[in-house]
Amino acid sequence: MLPNEWERVLKNLSRQFVEGESQIGKILALSYEDLPYHLKSCFLYIGVYPEDYEFFAKELNRLWGAEGFVQTLEEATEDCLVELIQRSLIQIVKRSSIGGVKSCQIHDLLRDLSISKAKEEKFLDGDTNSLSPCKARRLNMHHGISKYTSLNQSTPCLRSILCFTLDTEKVENNQLKLLCGRFHFRRVLHLHKIEVEEFPNEIGTLIHLRYLAIQGEYNLERLPSSIANLRNLQTLEVDKCDGIDVPSVIWKMQQLRHVRVQGRIISEGPKAGELSFPSNLQTLKYIEAGDWIEDCLGKLINLKKLGISTLELSGHVKELLDSIPKLDHLQSLTLRGSNSRRIPFPPILNLQYLYKLNLVRGLEKLPESCEFSPNLTKFTLSESKLMQDPMTTLEKLPNFRILKLLAFSYLGREMVCSAQGFPQLDSLFMCILPNLEEWRVEEGAMQRLVHLHMSQWFQLKMFPEGLQHVTALRKLELYHMSRSFTNRLQQDMGEDWHKIQHIPSVNIFPP
Repeated sequence: MLPNEWERVLKNLSRQFVEGESQIGKILALSYEDLPYHLKSCFLYIGVYPEDYEFFAKELNRLWGAEGFVQTLEEATEDCLVELIQRSLIQIVKRSSIGGVKSCQIHDLLRDLSISKAKEEKFLDGDTNSLSPCKARRLNMHHGISKYTSLNQSTPCLRSILCFTLDTEKVENNQLKLLCGRFHFRRVLHLHKIEVEEFPNEIGTLIHLRYLAIQGEYNLERLPSSIANLRNLQTLEVDKCDGIDVPSVIWKMQQLRHVRVQGRIISEGPKAGELSFPSNLQTLKYIEAGDWIEDCLGKLINLKKLGISTLELSGHVKELLDSIPKLDHLQSLTLRGSNSRRIPFPPILNLQYLYKLNLVRGLEKLPESCEFSPNLTKFTLSESKLMQDPMTTLEKLPNFRILKLLAFSYLGREMVCSAQGFPQLDSLFMCILPNLEEWRVEEGAMQRLVHLHMSQWFQLKMFPEGLQHVTALRKLELYHMSRSFTNRLQQDMGEDWHKIQHIPSVNIFPP
């Protein structure tokens, strides 16, 4: 074929690709036009996330609720997410231990459609280099807020600022003051990957704010008392910050539904016991133990997720254990003990909705299996330094799906999984069990196990014989095991190769 003929073929192919993309765009646009009004807003909102970004379903649900896309909150927003998934506009990445949606992504073409429609309808605007005012109600910044705060923009319509920077950005206090002072009608302020040392009192002027999230690496020491003025606030999240002081005035904020802050509650004004409490509070993580447990915890009867850091728990063990059984709606419980004091196993037997339990440091011993919540599906144990084999108890729990035995959770030399044990377990993660020499798995145990992760068992002599009978196993991950152990698993050569050759995905990382 002559060169000019090849050139014609190339032009024809290019034209077909362009026309094909155009047709795909038209089809996707029809999918968008077919959405009900409230779902259109939910779909356009996903354009705030960067390309290929894996976003958490609970975060998106709370943002939708704060924006007022639905009249009620969690249940309705979750229904919206499910419908967008069913319409193939969002892809599920991970599911929770009870089968719910944990994280999602959006395809690049659908994200492009979301962004273009959002700009067209003045729903959402992206990063700007111009001095022209933002006419949309929402401003999305992927390249930091410094550039934006340096512009003297008029933004009368702006209600929400969302910053999902790809790299950590240092933000000066005067820039945060400017953000607070410029937009008094704001509903959402979400700052991702920022570095800040002080949060301004001016935050209290944003009386319409419903959602406040600061996620980054910083030396923030306290939240200002003026936060109590945010009487419409539903979500407060200050992530990746240790030791922050939280004023006790948060108990006055009646609309609070989700609080995720690592730090201490500092008494200011009336004692917590003299205040009314946010009756709809559903999430409280990860507050250090203190006097507030006796005054408040048992009254937060609508809590679904509770995480307590118990570094100074010595004076509050009884109050904590007395309060937990009162939390009838609790679904997730995390307790972090201390190296100096061990805590008893929490009384969870009658918490019928509890499906997730995470215990870190200090556990005295595991109770009998009959003392666990009957619907518990995920259990994480770390740094408890148990000497008695935990499998003898845990394998009897009928609904376990995910078990994590993490660093120094067990210090014994032998572990046994009995026949018929763990009837529903599908994921098992175990790491840094420093003394374990032998793991026996009897035939018939863990018959539904799909994913097994083992790391840093330096004393384990051989791969357990019984696992070759677990035909459901699809993924095996071995990280930093001893060289003698991994040599036994070499394909077609190792003594234990026959035990794992039926597993489709085997990843062995060097010791």
